[in-house]
Formats: sequence, structure tokens, C-alpha cells
Amino acid sequence: MQTIDVNYWKNLKIKDALSELSTTENGLSSSEAQKRLSKYGYNEIPEKKQRPIIKFLKTFYGPIPFMLIAVIVISFFLSKDIDAYIVIGLLLFNSIAAFAEEYKADNTLELLKKKLSVSANVIRDGKWQTIAARELVPGDIIRIRMGSIVPADAKIIESNYLSVDQSALTGESLPITAKEGDVIYSSSIIKGGEATALVISTGQNTFFGKTANLVSVARSKTHLESAIMRLIRYLIIIDVGLVAAVIIYALTINEGILTIIPFALLILLASVPVALPAAFTVAMAYGTERLSSKNILITKLESIEEASTMNVVCLDKTGTITKNQLAIEDPIPMTEKTVEEVIKYAAFASRKEDQDQIDLAVLEGVQKYKVDLGDFKVLNFVPFDPNKKLSSATVSIEGTIIEATKGEPNTIMSMCNLNEQQKLYFKDKLLELSKRGFRTVAVAYKRGDDKAWNFVGLIPLNDEPREDSKELISELKNLGLKVKMLTGDNEAIAKEIATRVGIGDKILNVDSLKGKSEDEISDLVIENDGFAGVFPEDKYMIVKALQRKGYHVGMTGDGVNDAPALKQAEVGIAVYNATDVAKNAADIVLTSFGVKAIVDAVKESRSIFERMISYTLMKIAKIMQIAFFLSGAFLVLGFLPISTLQLILMIFLNDIGSITLSTDNEQYSNGPDTWDVKSIFTASFIFSIFLIVEAAILTFVGLNIFKLNHLEFETFLFVIFAVSIEIIKLSIRERKTMWNSWPSIWVSSGLVVSVIISLLLAYFGILMTPISLELILMIVGISMAFLLLTDITKVLAYKHFAEFKDL
Repeated sequence: MQTIDVNYWKNLKIKDALSELSTTENGLSSSEAQKRLSKYGYNEIPEKKQRPIIKFLKTFYGPIPFMLIAVIVISFFLSKDIDAYIVIGLLLFNSIAAFAEEYKADNTLELLKKKLSVSANVIRDGKWQTIAARELVPGDIIRIRMGSIVPADAKIIESNYLSVDQSALTGESLPITAKEGDVIYSSSIIKGGEATALVISTGQNTFFGKTANLVSVARSKTHLESAIMRLIRYLIIIDVGLVAAVIIYALTINEGILTIIPFALLILLASVPVALPAAFTVAMAYGTERLSSKNILITKLESIEEASTMNVVCLDKTGTITKNQLAIEDPIPMTEKTVEEVIKYAAFASRKEDQDQIDLAVLEGVQKYKVDLGDFKVLNFVPFDPNKKLSSATVSIEGTIIEATKGEPNTIMSMCNLNEQQKLYFKDKLLELSKRGFRTVAVAYKRGDDKAWNFVGLIPLNDEPREDSKELISELKNLGLKVKMLTGDNEAIAKEIATRVGIGDKILNVDSLKGKSEDEISDLVIENDGFAGVFPEDKYMIVKALQRKGYHVGMTGDGVNDAPALKQAEVGIAVYNATDVAKNAADIVLTSFGVKAIVDAVKESRSIFERMISYTLMKIAKIMQIAFFLSGAFLVLGFLPISTLQLILMIFLNDIGSITLSTDNEQYSNGPDTWDVKSIFTASFIFSIFLIVEAAILTFVGLNIFKLNHLEFETFLFVIFAVSIEIIKLSIRERKTMWNSWPSIWVSSGLVVSVIISLLLAYFGILMTPISLELILMIVGISMAFLLLTDITKVLAYKHFAEFKDL
């Protein structure tokens, strides 16, 4: 039945289509829907997932695996078979770890995808209910409205007006107007109006079914990762310079090339950031899970980094700052009109099915004020249009045709023939209500073919700020973010709410920006605390204005017309109950009302960023320590002070410990994060100096006081490298004194395990010459002393030098 050509359904009459699918306008029963679900399958396109073995093999492709493979080849060439086998083990471990974390990250993203899946309003068992779009079956009756993504191919059975964007499917650049009997396609976007429709095809049988792929969760490389890879490339350049210097020196003293190749091998090994991909994956996946538990869904992993750099956020007033729980206060009727009449005509222009907050408040007002609506029939209904700022309906009451409308007061008043005295009276009332924080809608009607609208009155609607909004907005400001409020309400209401929640009282009507130059617009946007009379397209202009001045912008939105602004912003935030289109365009989707989720997103994203900075500082410091110290030691001592095998073991153990930094109890920064390569490189260099000096002092003691031979010294240096970088991690991970916060259980465990294994290998002489417990304890003691010295120097440097302010 589903495989019938679409043209067949287009030409079929509505009653025949219902009959063809054995359904009625009252929909299916749950039991029948279940039978059809078993027959047709879920309403989704099965994804072509890559086989696990292919994913695993791809972990051997890339600069890091290639560098390890080069080391393996050189080791075999030099007949260092054991070294080669150890590097093969390291390569396999790296690939297995990367595959495991990638698998975990994919599962995390798949879970997010399910949480962000499109929903559908459907009649089941004679009642309207919301279900996952994947559970739709042919014969279901669905309701779609502006902002919806069409969940399946469907035939319209009732609609007065429906604007549909099918550009992604048909290539048509402009939305089409669909009418009763027309067929609309899965994944189309409803740009205006609403309709009741019959599902005719689902899943693979749709014209272009892409329901499962509506939310993009692509994992592109982050700016942070790209920047760190640039740093690693710089380090490799330094290593090449060091090797070149040693080669030149060796040639001047007639040292053989076979002596130089092992040294180049060691330097190359030291520069391979083996655990880098796994560290990034762990940090992002771990952070995504934490955010999900706080009612924050991430649609793209790189959004975490963008949220950490955000320095201005634009908040919608309704639903984010306020409760979005509207209630009618006493209406203000026109002369010779009654309160009941105001509510009655407003109720005609309202519709429960759309779940619009104002509509619901008006309909609740009918019960509250016991208004008798009489026996009326809705002939035509046009839901609220954010561009026209009104909703309207044509109804028939005992043979009389009446058109009723409600909406933004100035818009409605301009449609009616009010005299100046009446205009002044109601404008004074609007101002008075605005100062008290009320939203207000105006109501009007006309009979039959009348051209003039009759003004009926005003309906005040109370939407109080959330109890925690003021505190949370203050917290956002303390985190270094500029906070701006956007609302479609007038200036008086906007100023009242913005002042009460601590945003500020500098509120400007967005119309004041029209006709000004780009620089003037940017200056006004920055100067003011918020904007009133905002249309969805104005949000895009505000985002661009802030970006021109170098701001990283967070923008909230919920409607289909908010999508351009959400995509343009560095961090598009779809608020709770946002349309499917807004969620699709956003980087972050909130699953709860209010500002708290935004505060949590900022804090958590900054913590993740700080974890990555800590990992980077440690990685670069370690590479610098090994590269510079080995180069100096080779030049001074004339021999390689550590074996390839020992260096590989040390790198392996260190990576096990350092990767746990991705789960550390990192403190979030008090200001927006920035990726400052110079600061990170300089800070890493400072840490490496202490590591190099520590190694140099211990080397002098080991060779001159303890008279260690070559093989003992190799083990001695192995312990120095393994212990010093692990211990100094306690200082690197904290921007303040290391006592400011305790490391996570994973970081502590990784450090202890890595150090203990290193010490046991050295003491028992496993894969190396054993050294005494006295030497081992001396290294640990001096490393602890250098930890304290390093931490004091770090705190002073971070405090007094501007270069480190962004760390």
C-alpha cells in the first residue's frame, strides 16, 4: 500500500484516501497503530553505519600512527627488534584506546540524537497526543503548524493556509502554498499556517525521508584540536632543529651516522603525541554526558568549545527569563463593551490545539470569567504570525459571519477607527500595565463584509520573572558575559522586566536601529542592555552587529524564523519547547525552562576547555623536557642516556596517567576562554625549565656522587622522566595554587598507578638494569621539592604577567 506512486495520492480525493488506508478523520487506535508499525516498520531511514573493523583499521591512518610506524621501521633497520615490538604494542594500544573512546563517543551522540528526535502531534484512540515521529504509520492523522518539520509524507485533509518550504527536497527556492488535498513531503518545513494531514508514506517509502538525520551531530575537528596540532608541529620543527644541531656536532667529531640515527629515533618518539586523539575524545564525550544530565543537549561536539569562548549572550524574555505561564488579569473594555465581550472575541481568535501560551490563557479566562461563547463554528483560523503580530479567525454565529482578531496592541489599534481621545486613553493604560510588568493583547472584530474593525479592549497577561532569574543573570555577568534581553513586547514592559532581573534599564526599540550604518548599529547594540519590539529577523541583525565588534555570541530562540540567527551565532541555543527547525539550527538544545541551563552550559564548557589546556600544557612541557635534555646530554656526555625501549615505556605510562586529565575536577574560568598559543607555549616552557633543571641536578648526582654506570644511568633517567612529569602534573592542572582543588579520583589513580609501575620496573630490573631503593626515593623526594618550587613560581607568573591572563 505504501509503495503507491505519490501522484496517485495527489489525485485521490480525501475521503478515498482515508478509505484506501482504512482510517478515518478520528485516526487510528493504539492497537491498530501497533499492527501497522509491525507491518511497515519505523518511520526512519536506516543509517549505513561503518563496520567496526573498518573503524578500527582507520585508527592506523594519520600523522601519529605514521610516525610510530616510521619508528618501527627504523628500529628493525637498526636490528633493535625488541624496541620495534614494544612500539608495535604502543601503536596497537593507541589504536585500541582511540577505537574504544570513539565507540563510546558515537554511542553518546546516538543517545543525544534520540533525545533530539522529531516529535509529532497525532490522534490515537480519539485523542490528540505527542509521540516520536519514528512511531508514525500510514493512516495516522497528524497536526502540523508553523515551525514543524513534516514527519512523513502526508495528504492535507484540513487547512485554510499552509506555507511549506520544500527547497531541500525539490529545489524550489520559494515556499509553496499547500491546500486541502495536496501532498506534502517528509522533512519539509512549515513556514506558516497549520493543517491536519493524513500520513500516506513513512520511512524508506517517503519521497525523501530523512527524519533520522534532521539533527546534525557531525563531529568536525574543533578549533582547540587544530591549534594544539599546530603547537605539536612547532615542537617537531624544534626537534628537527635539535637533531640537525647534534648531527652537525657529531660530524665535527667524526661520530658515525649509526650513532646519530638512534638519537633521532628517540627525539622523534618524544614528539609523538600518542594519546592526543583519545584525550580529546574522552574530554568531549565526558563533558557531553555531564551536560546531558543537566538538561543540556549538544548537537555538535565542537559546540562545547564555542560555548566556553562565548562572551555575550542574548536571552529571550518569555520562557527564559520569565515563567511563560500567562494568566489573564481583569480586561479593560472599550466604552459600551463588557469584560465578557473582550474575552469572547479573543477566544474566537484562539485555538487549544496549537498549545500557544496566550491562546491557552484566553481560553482559561473563558472559564474564569464564566463567558458564554454561544453556538459558533470556526470557518477559518489563522494562527499567530510573528511578522503580522496577530492571530485571527472567521466564525459563524447563528448565521452571522464575524471575524475576530487579537494581537500586539499598537498593531490592533492601528487597524481600528479610534479617535485621539480613545487612543490616548488606551495608550496610557498600556503604559501603566507595562510598568507593572504586564504583557497585553488587544482585541477587535468586524461583521460580514465590514471593512472597519471594531476595537473591543485590552487583555492584560501576567508573566512573572522566574524566582532564580536575577541571581542567575548576576552569575552570568560574574562569569564575564554581557547579558542582553530581547523581546517582542514594548519598551515599557522590557524595561520593567530587565530592571527587575538585573540586566539593566537601557532598553531600545529595535526600530531605532533601522536606517543606520553597520558601525552605528553595532555601537547601539553594545551600548544597550536589551531590545523591545524584536522580530525574529532582527535577532540575526543583532548577532551580526555584535560579531562585527569581535564578540562570540550566544543567541536563544524557539521559532522557525529564529533559525538564521541561531545558525549565525557562535552558540545557537534552542530553548525548551522550541520548534523542530530551531532545534535543528541550534548548537545547544535546552530541555528545561529558565537561565540555569545556560549558566550550567557555560560553566561545564569552560571546565572542559580548561581540562584540554591542562593536558596541552603537560604534553608540551614533557616533550620540551625530553627533547632539550636528551640533546644536551648527548652533546655533553657523548652517548645516548636512555634506551629506546625505556623511552617508549615512559611515554606509554605517562600517556595512561595524562589522559585522565580529561576527567579532572577542573575549575571553570571566571571569564570567557580564549586559545592563546603564545601563553600556552610560554607557560609550558616555564614548566619544562624546572623539569630540565631537576633532571640535570639528578644527573649530576647520579653520575658524580653515586658513580652510576651507563646501564644504571639509563634506568635512573627513566625514573626521573617518569616520576617528574607525573608529579608536576599536580601543579599544571590548577591555575591557582595546587592546593586550591583536589584532582579527580581518575587523575589521582592514574598518577599513582603510572608512578608505581615505573618504580617497580626500575627496582626489580624489568626490561632494564635495576637500581637501588635509595636512588628511587631520592628521585621522588627531589621531584616533590621541585613540585613545590614550580607551583610557587607558577602562581607568581600567572598573577603578575599579562601573558598568562587567558590560561
